[in-house]
Amino acid sequence: MRALAWLLVAVASTLPVSGADDPPPEIARFVPAGFQALDFALADLDSDGKQDAVLVLRRSDEDVPAHGEAPRPLLVLIRQADGRLAQAKRTERLVYCRACGGMLGDPYQRLTAGRGRFTVELAGGTASSHWAVEYTFAYDAAAKDWLLEEEKNSGDDRNDQPTDDDGEGEERSGWTTVLNRRQLGDIPLERFDYEASEKPKDWRVRSDRAYFHDRPDVGSRPRKAYVLRGDRVEGFRELRDFVEARFTGAKGRSTHGYLLKKDLEPAGP
Repeated sequence: MRALAWLLVAVASTLPVSGADDPPPEIARFVPAGFQALDFALADLDSDGKQDAVLVLRRSDEDVPAHGEAPRPLLVLIRQADGRLAQAKRTERLVYCRACGGMLGDPYQRLTAGRGRFTVELAGGTASSHWAVEYTFAYDAAAKDWLLEEEKNSGDDRNDQPTDDDGEGEERSGWTTVLNRRQLGDIPLERFDYEASEKPKDWRVRSDRAYFHDRPDVGSRPRKAYVLRGDRVEGFRELRDFVEARFTGAKGRSTHGYLLKKDLEPAGP
């Protein structure tokens, strides 16, 4: 069943993707010249009892290879007191570009929305390694903004070992990780960057010992692996209380996991 699910993802990723219907005129007026509506969803996004909208845009010429990495803006449109929609938020760092899905093609899957929240789903990979991610943003009345509520990552890697007597077939190992707002920290929509983990930052250990954790949960049981004061680690992502990091020892062996932020400090040159 899992292999079939990924086959459907691969097929869907090679097809043109857009909303089920053309957006209504009140939403279409937010599509600028040179762009098209990739998708849209209707919901009460700020929980005030009025119907709002989320709109995803694509460049009209993004099918041209030279423009395959063009940003895909996402707009949050909120119903005003006069009944008209107005743009409340915009980001170009949430919906992946057309060329960002790897061999499986366009990574865009779908956009869904409900009361006070919306979710963007993406998928991609190669013939032997698949990935999928879902970003859910929820409205925070105190912040008057949409914050990253949940990030779900999953993958499916092929093992070249045969699965039956005739040597045909393949074995796949799947994984799923889910991070919530308590772990992630308060990340507003316009500050979110899906490439943040691809911009590593060096940290230095400031405590006598800093233990790796499997999950970024304060109070969780640490692993046996640790780094010492003065060691430098490569940080992939800074969360609320932890840094996702990797330490490479003198013999080239690497350890990856979550280190408490209080045990680290930014490393100088």
